[in-house]
Amino acid sequence: MSYEFQELNMNEITQEAAAINKDSTVMDMFVKMPEKDGFVLLRFLPPVKDKPLFSVTRIHRLGNRSFHCARTRKHFPNGIYWVNSSNNPADDCPICQEYSRLWKVSNNQSGEQQSRTQAQAREIKPIERYYWNVIVRQQVNNRTGQVEKNVGPKILSCGKTLQSIILESINGSELTGRPKLGNITHPVTGRDFRIIKKITKGSGGSEYPKYDQSRFEDPSNLGEDEQIKLWLAAMHDLEALKQYRPRPELIEAMKDHFGGKGNVSSNSWEEAPKAVSAPAAAKAPSQPTENHVSGGSDNIDDMIDDDFNEAISRIS
Repeated sequence: MSYEFQELNMNEITQEAAAINKDSTVMDMFVKMPEKDGFVLLRFLPPVKDKPLFSVTRIHRLGNRSFHCARTRKHFPNGIYWVNSSNNPADDCPICQEYSRLWKVSNNQSGEQQSRTQAQAREIKPIERYYWNVIVRQQVNNRTGQVEKNVGPKILSCGKTLQSIILESINGSELTGRPKLGNITHPVTGRDFRIIKKITKGSGGSEYPKYDQSRFEDPSNLGEDEQIKLWLAAMHDLEALKQYRPRPELIEAMKDHFGGKGNVSSNSWEEAPKAVSAPAAAKAPSQPTENHVSGGSDNIDDMIDDDFNEAISRIS
């Protein structure tokens, strides 16, 4: 039998192999949560000079794509707000602008029309995420099936529920009854953190994970001195995880996501932004629509563990 065949395109194969390995490497950076009920035991690494203890960002999810919010988190006398840090309105986040616009539109609607508009707003709602450098005390290597101990540094990407537990445990909380544990990152007197995941049934039979039973363990050593030095030297640059895209690219992504459906108006994104005054340093900006009823579970940010981590690793 005679037949013709072409030689392999080795450049293409090499690129595909590198892409697969890159995706795997990126995913390996993050702490993996159990698929169902379970727990992860980890230890927060102490801060090093000129590096934050943790990093905070906001993510917009447009279908299967994720984008970092272009707004900046700032402290004001009466609270913390996400604002356009530039005096140039063209630098503002168009996804946040559309999110606010949709809520405003829904205020003048009722019934099914209002529900549809609010559902569209929730699709692009900014979700806060917090990044920490951690050591995973024990995990199963997906490639070898072997149990590994003290793996890392890895990145814990968590939502508000876990972040509140962590910070309340450090500071103590009279409201929740959490005792003040102090420096949970200390190499000698610090504590491991047990993230407990419980699958809960919601309305309509839907399931979502809850993390409210997560807690810190008794004081313990982080590790041997030489091991700690290696971990601290290999910590991830948490701020580098934030990769911002230009405004035109975000606008195009919204067009692709919504496809002109419902009350969404791409024209409003493309209008020339109007000049506005920068917020006074002593006064927080007015953001009534940002703080509008979320219309969903307060734990929405914690309902997207591994899927969220994967989305983060593939941020455009």
